[in-house]
Amino acid sequence: MERLHTWLIVVAVAAAMRGPAAAADERPQADRLIVAEAGTIPVLLTAPHGGRREIPGVISRTERPGERVNTKRDEETSRLAFLTADAIQERIGKRPYLVVAEFSRKSLDANRPEATAYQQAGAAASYRDYHDAIARFTQAIRDEWKHGLLIDLHAQWQYPDTVMRGTRDGQTIRGLIGRRGWDGLLGPDGVMGTLAAEGLTLYPPAGASEGNWTHVGSYTVAHYSRDGIDGVQLEIGSELCDSEEDVRQLARQLAVGIERHLRAEGQIANGGNEEQKFETSFVAADEEGRATTTSADLTEAEQAFVKLLTNSVLVGRFSVDGAEGTDPKPERYTISKVTKVGGDDWIVEARITYGQVDIPVPVPVKVNWAGDTPVISLTNLKIPGLGDGFTTRVLFYEDRYAGSWYHGKVGGHMWGKIEQASEPAGKNSRKKP
Repeated sequence: MERLHTWLIVVAVAAAMRGPAAAADERPQADRLIVAEAGTIPVLLTAPHGGRREIPGVISRTERPGERVNTKRDEETSRLAFLTADAIQERIGKRPYLVVAEFSRKSLDANRPEATAYQQAGAAASYRDYHDAIARFTQAIRDEWKHGLLIDLHAQWQYPDTVMRGTRDGQTIRGLIGRRGWDGLLGPDGVMGTLAAEGLTLYPPAGASEGNWTHVGSYTVAHYSRDGIDGVQLEIGSELCDSEEDVRQLARQLAVGIERHLRAEGQIANGGNEEQKFETSFVAADEEGRATTTSADLTEAEQAFVKLLTNSVLVGRFSVDGAEGTDPKPERYTISKVTKVGGDDWIVEARITYGQVDIPVPVPVKVNWAGDTPVISLTNLKIPGLGDGFTTRVLFYEDRYAGSWYHGKVGGHMWGKIEQASEPAGKNSRKKP
């Protein structure tokens, strides 16, 4: 069950994915100037300084006596975060957690304590959004995997062909050093060691002190690197992101390092794509050896259900209990096909699209029938990294769907129309982030 990103994301609600936080903050998503994506491996990528959007009503920060203010944008770091997540997905079929600032550093520096991060109260909500997401995801990693890795991405111009590391001379990776020594970061199975093997210049050289810069400018990794979270600040030299292909190449190199780190930590299995193994074994046959059914084995109602959802898009809205005074939120999910395995067991192959995520996910579900009406159900499903207690009941009839969702004590309703996709649902048409 670890590989399920969940049918709840597919047909239920983005609110369920956020869990109890959904009821706490009912601002429209457009007003929230961060991208926060839950992952399926114990790695969190953060990028605080790559945003371009102005915070409404907040002007640029200015120098003040005794206060250092840097408003320069870290070019390409947001894109590097997204492309690294994509490269990891391609390699191992799983994605890291992501928290990326879309707000401009001119208004808010999220890599600072709140007291010095902004100068106008209008920036407070965005600062708290950003750090609430990091706190939520680091706790999810602890809950699911006990320990994990936070990589905070920045840009630097002092050494344009170099990747600088920041760990406060090992203070932010004490857990990793305790498990594997400095080789856990700098060795052949470490993130930095992999970058060195790929031919990149590193600062400092292995074993040398990082110097004072990492002690005064690494708030995020310093603040969150505790209780199982190891944090590394990476300062990417400007020449390493000169072109689109440069950024993609660096993303691939980081993905290799992260994969090797996870395998060395025993947090993914060695040898092969475990997600692909799951898909092959589950679809081919269940534990009792029943082969996947063909269309000839389906009843008339089941054939109609397959036809309804194949290459379809669910377009609707969802509500959150306790937030009745707010407008229901939009949801949109794409399904490529549904396949009956046997009995009540089916596979739903969906494309999950939210924020910068666009990935195909085959999910085993139960389909029960109320007369001629199919009902998809999950009960107390555990979603790695997000928690357990996910429950949903969704029925489909003609061109409509409706149902309820729960995550622990938080719940709501969802409803909408079933439309045919304008192009094959399996095609990845996501625009560049």
